[in-house]
Amino acid sequence: MTTKEIKNTAIRANLQVLSQMLSEAYMDAEEARAIMEGEKDEEIPEGNERSAAIGTILRMDTKLENAIAIYRAIMAIQ
Repeated sequence: MTTKEIKNTAIRANLQVLSQMLSEAYMDAEEARAIMEGEKDEEIPEGNERSAAIGTILRMDTKLENAIAIYRAIMAIQ
């Protein structure tokens, strides 16, 4: 395998991981938005929507930091 092929394989794999991470972060944000808009099917006691929404995105910073790390790895490989 050539260096170019190895790099392309690594970039493809990292892009797949990055895509999955960002999809999960999007889904969490969308769920939090739906909670705030009252669109969620689950029972959330009235007045607790904000807490439930924030709880949904509580670890978003870690998810996004991990996504940035994968992005940087892609940039380093190229």
